[in-house]
Amino acid sequence: MDPDKAQRLLSFLTALGFAMAILGAVGELLGWWNDVGQALMVLGALVGVVVGAASVTAGSTNTQVRRVREGVDAARVRLGSMDGRLDAVHGKLDSMDGKLDRLDELDVIEAELNAQTGALDRQIQVLEEIRDTV
Repeated sequence: MDPDKAQRLLSFLTALGFAMAILGAVGELLGWWNDVGQALMVLGALVGVVVGAASVTAGSTNTQVRRVREGVDAARVRLGSMDGRLDAVHGKLDSMDGKLDRLDELDVIEAELNAQTGALDRQIQVLEEIRDTV
């Protein structure tokens, strides 16, 4: 049953119970029904109080459920936004990973150039020694 319909039904039953109590009290005061008036008054008051308490409890529970649903919906929206941000961060990380790969390639090239430079320095040194001896 829809929570709003249940709440309306409980409110109606509460009003009906209190109406029975009022009718019983009026009947008792006017002397219409002695035993019936007392029974209506007691039964109506009990029904009104019990159903009224149930109505209040159901209403507060419905309010809490509604707030929780709103909180969950808001959290879903925030998670969707965060998901988009995470996708953007992943894209940037992938781009940075590619740049790091290129830097690693440059490090290899630099090591090769350093090795070649060292070899050239040794050759130059040998040539200078040959020149000095000649």
